[in-house]
Amino acid sequence: MLNSLLSHAQSIVVKMPTSNWTRSELYYSTATTRPPGVRAGSTTQLIPQCRSCRPPVNLLRASGYPEDPRPAGPGLRLGRRTLSLTSHSTIKTPSERPDAQSNKPASNRGSVNFLLDQQGLLIEFGKGRSTKLSVTCLSSATNSEYSLPSAAFSQPPRLMFMNGAGRLVETFEIPLDIQPTRVDMEVEGLSLTWPDGHKSFIEFSFLLQNSYEPPLGPSRQLTSSQIRKTKYLWDKTIISYMPQVSYNDIFSSDESTWKGDFYVLEWLRKIDKYGFCLVDDVPSNPEATEELLKRIAFIRETHYGAFWDFTANMEHGDTAYTNLPLGAHTDTTYFSDPAGLQLFHLLSPPTSHEGGKSLLVDGFAAAEKLRREQPAAYRVLSEVPIDTHASGGTDVAFKPVLPQPVFSHHPRTGELTIIRWNPDDRLPIRGRSGQEVKQLYLAIREWEKIIKSDQMELWTQMKMGQALIFDNHRVLHGRSSFTGSRRLCGGYVNRDDYRSRLRSLEQRLSSSCPKSMEEES
Repeated sequence: MLNSLLSHAQSIVVKMPTSNWTRSELYYSTATTRPPGVRAGSTTQLIPQCRSCRPPVNLLRASGYPEDPRPAGPGLRLGRRTLSLTSHSTIKTPSERPDAQSNKPASNRGSVNFLLDQQGLLIEFGKGRSTKLSVTCLSSATNSEYSLPSAAFSQPPRLMFMNGAGRLVETFEIPLDIQPTRVDMEVEGLSLTWPDGHKSFIEFSFLLQNSYEPPLGPSRQLTSSQIRKTKYLWDKTIISYMPQVSYNDIFSSDESTWKGDFYVLEWLRKIDKYGFCLVDDVPSNPEATEELLKRIAFIRETHYGAFWDFTANMEHGDTAYTNLPLGAHTDTTYFSDPAGLQLFHLLSPPTSHEGGKSLLVDGFAAAEKLRREQPAAYRVLSEVPIDTHASGGTDVAFKPVLPQPVFSHHPRTGELTIIRWNPDDRLPIRGRSGQEVKQLYLAIREWEKIIKSDQMELWTQMKMGQALIFDNHRVLHGRSSFTGSRRLCGGYVNRDDYRSRLRSLEQRLSSSCPKSMEEES
């Protein structure tokens, strides 16, 4: 883990305060060749100088050089090496001294510095990057088999679940002035020992990702180019290279075995990247289609039911249940949590065999175009909440708890996360001045110009045996009118369930996923 954070770092230097204590340092090499008797993650030790003082942390220094020119002093024997206490605060880094045991040039070596006092942990990751975390934060950040400190608790110590499934210690019961009695340096992070003898292990990756003074993790504001690295933005030209998978591959083996899950991962990666995917060779019956959707996650039940099998019969008082044309829109804008994925499968085509083409628009691509060309309109649609509702059927009167804007963004990264757009569900604009209403309508006009432009509209004819699944938070969908009747089936999957399935498969299979799959997805 450390190597992924500091690809060129081959050593670690830990520094601690000198107030009332002897200042000393730990040095060890993470190279494959180590001094005899010194293991990776050499142990640190507290050496109190004043019994009345609350101890900060002091560390021992393990020399990693064949010959140490300094005179041997009092210390701790470890194997054939002496871990010597030093009272000085300076030490030459590997880039300043030759290391006969290193197989890399000294110029490529680096260091990580830590300073722990009663105000918190100061971490220097090199290249001028440093951050500070409170000790309280460290005491509640454990995510391994170690337990949290229990000295201040009335009950016995309780363990965290090893798989991170839940926190068994009340974080806010931890004393604000708690201090570790010992810090051990490991290859992948820090091991802290608390007054009751219990330990916490904190990975360097966690410290980077959760740093806050200042933050050193992922950028708080993603650029358009960064977003495009994970999301492929498209227009109608994607018709020549539509993302596709095979039903037979997805069901190539039992779900509990590895092979089918690899293809499910490939499927979900394409949905994540493009916002939609076609599934070929689907049996033309609702039962097989329902099982296909369940390969991702639970089917979400709404006032339309769970899994639908419908024709143009106005069963739910919704224009979707007609043969009228539908403009590009997203579904369930009237829910506080709109449906995540949506799947359609054509079981029988229109009896007249005329019309009924499917429309897809990449909402993220359209929003990016609006942001570049009409930033004021983009800002209005990102800030002004719009009231929505659904009341077409019996006992149906949906409204979200809080109205939301057309565009919603991640509060830290600024990344566009969801588009809510369905003019048929929109309520009259209320509580706004005449000027604000005018600005909103102008912004909507600019937005509709883009999503209705010929370049953005992808038209495709649904076929029997081919299912279409798309991200309802990103891709707008619609259809042309048709004559006669046709039969469709489909359903929704919650966004969180879909993302959980994708993450869990990535974690379990990505390291052994066939190269061809990774390149295709």
